[in-house]
Amino acid sequence: CFDRARVSAAGKGGVRGSRLPPRLATVLYNLLDRTIRSRMAAATLWLTRMSAADKIGQMTQLDISMVLADGCPLRIDDAKLRRQLRVHRLGSLLNSPFSGTDPRCGSSGWNASEWRATVEHVQAAAADEGLPPLIYGIDSVHGASYCRGATLLPQQLGLAASFDESLAAASGWITGKDSRAAATPWMFAPILGVATHPLWPRVYETFGEDPLLVARMGAAVVEGMQRRGGEGEIPARAAACMKHFVGYSAPRNGHDREGAWLSRRELEQTYLPPFQAAVDAGVQSAMESYQEVNGEPVVGSAALLQGLLRERLGFEGLLVTDWHEVGNLHDFHRAASSPEEAVLLAIGGSSSLDMSMVPTDESFSVLMGRLHARGAIDEARLDVSALRVLRLKEWLGLLPPPPAVRPAPWSHSEATVRLVESVGSASDAALAHEAARATVTLLKNAPPCAGPPQQQPLPPLSPEPAPPPSSPGGSNGTGEAEGGAAVGVEECDAYLGEGGGGCGWTERWRCPPTDPGQGDVAADDGTTGFACCCGARMAAWRTSRGVGGDGTVDDERPPLLLPLRPSGEGGSVGRVLVTGPAADSLGRLSGGWTAHWQGTLADDEIRGSRPGAATPTLLEALRAVDGWEVDHLPGCSLPGTAFAVRSSCAQTNSSAELIAAAAAADVVVACLGEDPHTEKPGDLDDLSLDAGQLDLVRVLASAGKPIALVLVTGRPRLLHGVEALPQVNAVLQSFLPGPHGGAALADALLGRFEPSGRLPISWPTAASSLLYPHWHAVTQQCDGSPNCGVAWPFGHGLSYSRLQHGPLP
Repeated sequence: CFDRARVSAAGKGGVRGSRLPPRLATVLYNLLDRTIRSRMAAATLWLTRMSAADKIGQMTQLDISMVLADGCPLRIDDAKLRRQLRVHRLGSLLNSPFSGTDPRCGSSGWNASEWRATVEHVQAAAADEGLPPLIYGIDSVHGASYCRGATLLPQQLGLAASFDESLAAASGWITGKDSRAAATPWMFAPILGVATHPLWPRVYETFGEDPLLVARMGAAVVEGMQRRGGEGEIPARAAACMKHFVGYSAPRNGHDREGAWLSRRELEQTYLPPFQAAVDAGVQSAMESYQEVNGEPVVGSAALLQGLLRERLGFEGLLVTDWHEVGNLHDFHRAASSPEEAVLLAIGGSSSLDMSMVPTDESFSVLMGRLHARGAIDEARLDVSALRVLRLKEWLGLLPPPPAVRPAPWSHSEATVRLVESVGSASDAALAHEAARATVTLLKNAPPCAGPPQQQPLPPLSPEPAPPPSSPGGSNGTGEAEGGAAVGVEECDAYLGEGGGGCGWTERWRCPPTDPGQGDVAADDGTTGFACCCGARMAAWRTSRGVGGDGTVDDERPPLLLPLRPSGEGGSVGRVLVTGPAADSLGRLSGGWTAHWQGTLADDEIRGSRPGAATPTLLEALRAVDGWEVDHLPGCSLPGTAFAVRSSCAQTNSSAELIAAAAAADVVVACLGEDPHTEKPGDLDDLSLDAGQLDLVRVLASAGKPIALVLVTGRPRLLHGVEALPQVNAVLQSFLPGPHGGAALADALLGRFEPSGRLPISWPTAASSLLYPHWHAVTQQCDGSPNCGVAWPFGHGLSYSRLQHGPLP
């Protein structure tokens, strides 16, 4: 609206015949120029000074390995860095040098001060080259998980079990605060996919199977992450990045990066709402997804990235690709005939991408320059994306007005010093412990079994649910439990609703039908059909809940297995056997994206470094309890190496040794889990928990002592009936609660708090029922039943409280 030429024209009588002296015209120009520019955003000012090469650089993101020196100590190579800044005008870096499977140069990661020193070194070099500061992106997935000493939180699926938006926001705040402290303020989180295929290796990174739950928890995390920091802190904010848009969590075969086939209705009704909620919450960035939707790669889809994301959802922030996805249009999707055509398809079209996560070569900036030079990608297209990148930097508090001036070290700010010192604080650890407790879900709790089991073959590994065990009272063949009232369908359904473990349609079907002509075999006790299954179990249901035949509550009911009471505290448990591959491992409590991409099994890489942040394993936490003796046998051993998630748990103790140890104990605590994993290395062909761990539970059950089963898997694994064994009286579950999970699970076993978790995803019983989330259409049925073999439904979770109701006064 104002330029020097017009002022000069005015000075020569070009405006209404007036005439200004040239010197006065120059003074007036400078005055007005400063006034106008002071009111312009820094991002816009930077854009006006940029060449096409500068703008392409803002759209380019490289892995930090591209600017690291070889060998040890681990440090920035100034020559490599200057090349990327000077030649390619680089705008962004990402990732941790320690994201591989092993420590480097004797370290498992940089702490916040080391991260900050590295990033500040990069920013000073950028200023020397006349560039704005770079934006650093990193996978802060459950806390600032690549920052050594930062507080690690439950994975998203565990957090979702709390159904607590305030807890999600607090967790997001800690993640954002610690990421800002490390000067890595752009967080590639949260994942907003709706987990509709439990075989998918990234289920634990989601908030579960329900679109509303995912939307509410996701929006809360975004708000917490992006909450402004204290006065004087640099960076002032952290930016969330909602991912992966869209349909990534619905692979056809359950394998990572497998394509999704989604109807328009399913896409909009199930998979879009969480992203809309994040946009409404003000999310600053988004990441597209690896896979194809309905045969079209998302990275090149104008319909998805422009039509849905920009126009339908109203997203105005920065859109970045996932790892190498522009190149994947040629290398993986085979949608482009050359790398150059891949860049043109992704950027030259109307896909609305702003930044390419290249990440380990210089191809993107070179090809973009070539396409721009010949007019295939015009300047206006570069302006749109470069401005979005610059606006995010300004929003974070990183972008000063031009020209570039080497900034004073951020770490010299007193407020920033306090920010760095807050990483891993005792208050953060307390929040993480609270969050870990909130993940704990009590799936089953029954009175302890009495005496040794009857001799019977161990249940085979089978995709079918185990047949219902007979009740101590049996059944009289009329649907009436001995000593009780008649059993009706409503009572049986109530039993199923309480997660009692039986009397679903499938289990009724396994008994002979009641109608004449529909079956020719009766059960051993002479019962048929519904009475065979449900009638025999209702007596046990009533007994376990203290309910008599007339519906009254019996105060003399047998005590439930949990909570455990040590004999030293007046209880009955004097000796506990702790076993299972996850019982003495923080890595198996924490999952992937913990210190390294595929997680770690080296607990020293995870443990909190401050006195208030102690993180014991479950075994260590139980051993710290006074009043009982704790024995430990691993039972079996998982491979403990990356990319081996399909392997079975190898037996480390003989069956005789396990049975003897279990027989000597009052209670057995068996903690089962998985080796940490994410993405493609976590692919499974079978959702069954490995045979080694299932066999371990069966062997322990043969000792006849009560078993508390503790599950810490990252997805609901098929248990093939071990959860229904008579000796498995309690099942406690937590979806990767993080390093504070050992103490939280021990507290739950001891009743130090009331378990309040609820399943954020249905727990299937058979392979045929994997793809049936709780909201599935009524026409989707398994064997004619809408229950579809679910062991525990979405939202299921018991407590230790006794509930009693009666008529109003």
